[in-house]
Formats: sequence, structure tokens, C-alpha cells
Amino acid sequence: MLRTFLKPFVERAVARVLAPHRPTPPSAPRPPREAPVVTGHDHEHEHEHEHEHEHEHAHEPPPADVAAPPARVTVVASETPNPNARKFTASVPVIALGAVSVHAAADAARHPISAALFAIEGVTGVFAVKDFVTVTAAPGADWDALGARVSRTIADVLESAH
Repeated sequence: MLRTFLKPFVERAVARVLAPHRPTPPSAPRPPREAPVVTGHDHEHEHEHEHEHEHEHAHEPPPADVAAPPARVTVVASETPNPNARKFTASVPVIALGAVSVHAAADAARHPISAALFAIEGVTGVFAVKDFVTVTAAPGADWDALGARVSRTIADVLESAH
């Protein structure tokens, strides 16, 4: 008797659970969809894609056999307590393990970052660890000009390494 009483309730519950998962018959017209607005770029724009099936379209990564373009490295400069030095923090690791400390151009060749930085006129010291490089320059250095060259050099070296 209880089974007979519960049967209609169970059938309706099963129908409600299964209803959203039933495929739409091919002859039924589909309602028009608005194109999604894609963000994550420097700007927003709409993408329209025609597909035979319903799904959200995401920009997929390139196939494994296609090399991805190198990631753009960002470098942010900040002041230090020493007026002759600036700290440059990179968006990727500069040194995997340990640290590099160079105070003479003759010793700079042992690491690509220090070699490239000592090629810039006015650089007198380089200390690199983890994700940052502290660059020391001659007293009175123009950090507006020197800082831009140092940032660009660090980014170039790190991008070529990755």
C-alpha cells in the first residue's frame, strides 16, 4: 500500500531530475544566444561562434605540438634605503637557488643577468636572489633613465631564458 501511495511522487521527482538532462530534439528551434563578452585581454570585445552543440566557448590553449609564445616578463622598480641602489622585482624567478652578488664588471660573466646589467654604463653592483635584482649605480646616477634600461634588460634576459 505504501508503495502504491509513493509511486506518483517518485515518478514526478525522477522526471524533474531527468528533465534538464534530456537532449533537445534536432527539429526543435533553439533560442538565439547572445555572444559572450570575453575579458582577460587589454580590452573587451564580443566573440561570435557558430556551433552545432550548446557549450560555453573558452579560448583553448594551443595543441601540445605547437610551441606557445614566450611569456612577457614584467619588472617593477622600487627604491631602497640606499640612494645609489634600486630593487627590480620580476614576475618570474631570477635565480632558482642561492644568490648572485657581483661588484666588479670582470666577475659579471658568471651569470647572464649580471653580465647584461654590467654592460649598462653606470652599473657598479648587482645582487640577485629569488625574484628580484638589486642594482647599484655610481653616485648621482640618473635613475629615471638608468632604471628604464635596467628594467628592460632584466626582462629581456629573463624572457630569452624562458
